[in-house]
Amino acid sequence: MAENALKRLRTDRIALFYQHRVDPMVPMEDVAGAVKGLIAAGKVPHFGLSEPGAASIRRAHEVQPLAAVQSEYSLWWRKPEGEILPLLEELGIGFVPFNSGTTKLHRLEENCAAANVELTREELEGIEHALANIRIHGERYAAPQQRMIDH
Repeated sequence: MAENALKRLRTDRIALFYQHRVDPMVPMEDVAGAVKGLIAAGKVPHFGLSEPGAASIRRAHEVQPLAAVQSEYSLWWRKPEGEILPLLEELGIGFVPFNSGTTKLHRLEENCAAANVELTREELEGIEHALANIRIHGERYAAPQQRMIDH
């Protein structure tokens, strides 16, 4: 798979090689071991996982240290705050958040501009209160994709 990606991208190395979604049929140690081989061959300097659970992060990191973990993170999906973010801090792994409304350039610009917004404690408490009163219905993904998210 990596060889095909290198050919399609017309390059000899990929800066950050992600496993996009954890495959429950393939042991994490096998995935991390394969990427470790790519790193040893100089084709991939860094390894990352997309939406893994804490156990998968630990298992992969023992075989080949992770550089990054990618996960949805927004006001509507804050699950990484519970177990994932503290684990990443403990292991020294970077976090790459994504938001699923960021498909248009003007939305990306809005999101980037948010880094310059400073909220008061009262404003933050108001946001927390408002969020606590909103019920979200349905899953984040269709059933086949939902099964590929490691919990």
